[in-house]
Amino acid sequence: MLTFTVPAQMHRFFRRYDRVAYQTLFAAASEAIKELAADPKYLGGSAGFIAVLHTWTRQMAFHPHVHVLIPAAALSEDGCHLRLPENPEYLFPYARLADRYRKRFLARLSDRHPALLATLDPVIHTMNWNVNVQHVGRGKTALRYLAAYVRKSAFSEERLLGYDAQGNIRMSWRDSKDGKRKYMTLSPVELIRRWLQHVLPKGFTRVRHYGFLSAAARQNFVRLRFLLGGHPLAVKLPQERPPCCPHCEGTLEHLRKIQPVRGPPKSIGLLYAK
Repeated sequence: MLTFTVPAQMHRFFRRYDRVAYQTLFAAASEAIKELAADPKYLGGSAGFIAVLHTWTRQMAFHPHVHVLIPAAALSEDGCHLRLPENPEYLFPYARLADRYRKRFLARLSDRHPALLATLDPVIHTMNWNVNVQHVGRGKTALRYLAAYVRKSAFSEERLLGYDAQGNIRMSWRDSKDGKRKYMTLSPVELIRRWLQHVLPKGFTRVRHYGFLSAAARQNFVRLRFLLGGHPLAVKLPQERPPCCPHCEGTLEHLRKIQPVRGPPKSIGLLYAK
């Protein structure tokens, strides 16, 4: 599991130019991963991964970051060989991945949105950006871990504990440092403010697939599965829609076949032959 975050100095930029900022975050993270995956020191091939945008903390504060679930396997450039890391619990070096991520983010803004890049604090060009690299298990365990970020929103109903005498809303949250459940009180306006800052731009896709896990790379996925020793995937043929009445659109049922009263007419050639 790779987690790409942005410096706190850029939070205001993300709030104001959310669509551009989120698109750049996805692009920079994916480009950094692809570059290191292609390096023979690590995987030396084309990797596949799933990226999910997450914008909140457990207290509903604004904290944009992308979680990336990447299998420790890649497909060689010719598509005929499987590439695995020497150490199954080590994929990429943190420092090098974070450096590539920062450079790709700033370079993309410089090429496509130079005016927006000029509005950022110059200190972000030299400071270290945070990328967390963590081994989270295999198969269903890792997918279940990532699914929690897809299914949940900034807060769920079970966290609401009612309100106090002043009309402030009481909520619970779990502290990641000690794992204990804690409580906070927010005014209705503050609760709405925290909630609205996590609303994404209209039509924005927060779950994206790359490499052999993308929809456009179905053949590479099947080939990688075969190289890993997996069984062939069963192909489900599309089911034909039963015939319907053109007037009422009701389903037509086959009762019986009506035999013709006479045979088909003879061809013209046979008639002339007689």
